[in-house]
Formats: sequence, structure tokens, C-alpha cells
Amino acid sequence: MNLDHAKIVSPVDGLVAERLGRLRAIATSAGEPLFRLIADGHIEIEAEVVETAISSLRVGNEVSLDTAGIGPVSGEVRLISPVVDPVTRLGLVRVSTNGQSDLRVGLFSSGWVIITKRTSLSVPASTVLTDATGAYVLRVTNNTIARQPVTAGLLWQDRREVVQGLAQGDIVVARAGAFFADGDVDLPQLEGTGQ
Repeated sequence: MNLDHAKIVSPVDGLVAERLGRLRAIATSAGEPLFRLIADGHIEIEAEVVETAISSLRVGNEVSLDTAGIGPVSGEVRLISPVVDPVTRLGLVRVSTNGQSDLRVGLFSSGWVIITKRTSLSVPASTVLTDATGAYVLRVTNNTIARQPVTAGLLWQDRREVVQGLAQGDIVVARAGAFFADGDVDLPQLEGTGQ
């Protein structure tokens, strides 16, 4: 018996995720591995992304995930598949999770790929009104309402970005703006702009 061939050594450090080989079992050449190894213990997440969004992604984009039983998990895009499934219209993205120790293979995750970050002025989404002339807010100066045209940007978690038209600290009507007009005074509920 050649004992030099009886020792199994992994080519890399990592975690054994699955053991198919058994003591006293006969090894075959069917192609099944004896062990499945997670290299360096870094579990990746394979995510499905809709075809209309996948072209915006880049390797290295930050990823924010909510994972079942764990909560928030951060990572980054490591690989973007060049193929979109013709039936589901979804493309696959591999997310590196930077070796978070409590992740387990098979857990469900959902989340966001962050393609850009910026700091900008925002108001509650209900503050921005629109009519035939465009977007506007009702700004309050000296306890009097004035219609202020704005250029509205992104909408995110009930906040609306204001690209132009307001300055930090301006006071605006937060809700029910359709019931007010230029020149109205003595408003009960006001809210300032924020970031």
C-alpha cells in the first residue's frame, strides 16, 4: 500500500462546506469531489439583477445587503456575468462579502448595489409639487408663502433631492401644499430642508 497517496491536502486555506468522501469508501473517477472548500472562508453572494440595471454596475461597486438571520451585510461587486437569462431577463452578479464570519451558504439576501453616492439638499417627497410649469415648493419667508420653482432630482426613502431652487435652511411647507397659495400666512406646520 502506498501511504504517500493516502493523505489529502487542500491547495488553499479555507472552510470545508461539504464532505462527499467517507472513510472506507471506494474512490471513483466519476468526477465528484471528495470535499467542497470555501477558499479563505470568504462566502460570496450570487445575486440576480434585472437586465435594465445590470449595465450600470461595475466591478468594485459597494453593495448593501439584508441577510436572513444576520441583518446588514456589506460587500462589493466582484464579478458581473456577461449573459442575461433569456427567460427570466435576469443577470448574475457575484458579491464578495469580505469574509464576514456569520454568513452561511444558502441564506437569502436582498439589497442594493450602490453605483454612485452624493450629498445633496433634500426635502420630504410630499413637499415637491408639480404642475404644467414644472416642479416647485412652497417656501416660507417672514411667515408668508411664496411659490419657488425647483429642479427636483432623485427620490429615495420618502425624501426628494432638490438640485436647484432652494438653499440649506430654507423653510418649506412639508405637506398639503396644494391647499396653499402665494401670499398665505400663519402656517401651523413648517419643516426645514435637510441633507
